[in-house]
Amino acid sequence: MLALWRRWSNWCEAVVAMFVLACVLASSRVVGLQYWKILRLLFAFLIFIEALRRLRGMSFSERRKSIGFLVVVWICTGLPAVLSEHVAAGLEETVLLSSMWWSMLVLCRTVVKEETSRRLSTLVHVGLVVVAVCLSSRIVDYDVSHLNGRFRGIFGNPNEFSHWWLGLFVLGLVASHHLKNPRTIALLVLTAIFYFWTGTRGAMLAAIFSFGAWSLQGIQSSFFAQMTRLLFGCSVVLTLALFSSEALFEMLPEQVVREESLEEGGGRLLAWEHAIDQIKMRPWFGAGGGAEERYFRENYSYFAMQNHQGLSHNSWLAFAMNYGIPATLLLFFVLLSRLGLTNRSVLFVGLLPFLVSFSVEGWLTAPMSASSPILFFVGGVLLPMSEEKVLLGRF
Repeated sequence: MLALWRRWSNWCEAVVAMFVLACVLASSRVVGLQYWKILRLLFAFLIFIEALRRLRGMSFSERRKSIGFLVVVWICTGLPAVLSEHVAAGLEETVLLSSMWWSMLVLCRTVVKEETSRRLSTLVHVGLVVVAVCLSSRIVDYDVSHLNGRFRGIFGNPNEFSHWWLGLFVLGLVASHHLKNPRTIALLVLTAIFYFWTGTRGAMLAAIFSFGAWSLQGIQSSFFAQMTRLLFGCSVVLTLALFSSEALFEMLPEQVVREESLEEGGGRLLAWEHAIDQIKMRPWFGAGGGAEERYFRENYSYFAMQNHQGLSHNSWLAFAMNYGIPATLLLFFVLLSRLGLTNRSVLFVGLLPFLVSFSVEGWLTAPMSASSPILFFVGGVLLPMSEEKVLLGRF
């Protein structure tokens, strides 16, 4: 597939496509796909080599910014590692996070319109391949493609599929520009179907916010007016949901409502409470890379008894546990600004849904999770697409 993609496009796009696909396959819990957890390292190495090659062709100012970003990640993650009780594990996380974040950031930024168009085509076709395989698995083996009655395709769990698809949903919105495009309608219908099957509330809420912000872009108004409308609309939706929860529960399917887990917070509230307690103990430098994973692994039995599996399910808290509050805020700000997501033209459509996703899932701590490459490679083209008017309708 790598060779075929190279012939269809070029080597860089082939490496990007296979890395995104490898991370998806590595997230699966299907026994026959577990070798992808190791095999994705090959494509991670190719991503790093391709980033070094791209670095040589950059202008001096862009090269300096790129190296500056790498230094920030090193300091913010390396210093807590050195000060922690698990120095080796912390430094290992520093090497992994800094190398992969830096490599993906270098490759995700497109300079000319042709590069943006080519990257858009790559992401769309990767999305089609993954979705086709997920739907095929649903037909061939229903039990494998579902977890507790919720659709997950070839992903590890339904939440992974939903938050991975959220990035492609945002990409489609920004590339479409208007609702009359048949592909935009198809995107909305597919998203509604997928989120109905998966029942992932966080990703669904993020998609609603993104679509609302995208719809408001057609109204000529100031930035402050758009922000006011968006905040007002979100407040109305949340207020109606608060006072009309019973009627809302009757309208929505059971796999979306999951009333029992909703009342208990799905275990997340308990995990967040414990994560906050850990952060309070080491607010400035955290406990070093991997601290979140160590804490929840050591207390797995306790959280399992409380109906919670997994880690903190919150990227903000996970980073704060590992690296402290100041480093977390700096890392997130530098990363999102370098991706261009803090720009006004994509602030609400692109940044807002990812912020919601960060707040309910902890996938950002793993640079080779299914969703992290989507953040980089989708986020890197949102601003160029918005400015250059690269249309999804071409594909």
